[in-house]
Amino acid sequence: LDYSVMKNCRKESKNPILPHLRQDRAAFLEDLCFSSDLDRLDYIIEACRSKRVLDVGCVENDADESSREDWLHAKIESVATYCLGLDVLPDEISTLQGKGYNVQCHDLTQSPFPGEIFDLAICGEIVEHIGNIDGLLRNCSKMLRDGGMMILTTPYPWFIGATLRHSIRGRYLPGSLEHVAWYDQSNFAELASRHGFQLDAFAGIRPAKLEGGFRRQVFEGFAASIRRGQIPFVAPLTGCRSLLYVLRLASKAEIAVG
Repeated sequence: LDYSVMKNCRKESKNPILPHLRQDRAAFLEDLCFSSDLDRLDYIIEACRSKRVLDVGCVENDADESSREDWLHAKIESVATYCLGLDVLPDEISTLQGKGYNVQCHDLTQSPFPGEIFDLAICGEIVEHIGNIDGLLRNCSKMLRDGGMMILTTPYPWFIGATLRHSIRGRYLPGSLEHVAWYDQSNFAELASRHGFQLDAFAGIRPAKLEGGFRRQVFEGFAASIRRGQIPFVAPLTGCRSLLYVLRLASKAEIAVG
């Protein structure tokens, strides 16, 4: 992939909304999307296999999540050669430590965790909760080896369900009271380039099965058809509640490009 697109657009003009520069960014991103119906858990587990992994935001709300069969941190720990979990919830971290998990209370948006270097950092559904994503990316980059990777998942702002809920009068409903940001693929391409990363790939995530009545079933079937590309003129990613992003620390040669 030609990563020079990201830098050459800045050299060409200080105006970030010129139509041809936006088209260049769109074409760059089109090549990076590898799925609109990805199994999040399976992909992350395989990516973590036999690696040193940093799991950022490992708690997932409270320590009771650790009893779930699909709790991400336990799944990562089961396949990684080494796994460290970080979160900012001291009571929950203490509980998980008591259960034998290698976890620490630390705010990675403020500073890197000392003395540890990793192959891969996982940030599952956390970036929409934090107001300092620059700090997160900067400090993660300091804890990754050369060529190290980050995998992030976060809600997709253009999901058709969110669009409808926010467009129909009287139907607005927040997705979460703790969300402070929305990100899409262009946002992550830009954020990555500002912190020594490259956006290597992204994909739409297949959602967990949601319980509900007939209307819920109809909507979920419609969203699934969108993800599979079965609805004409509708972009498959709009059927995805969340997207997964793969970021890679750029080499010195790539940083020098342009």
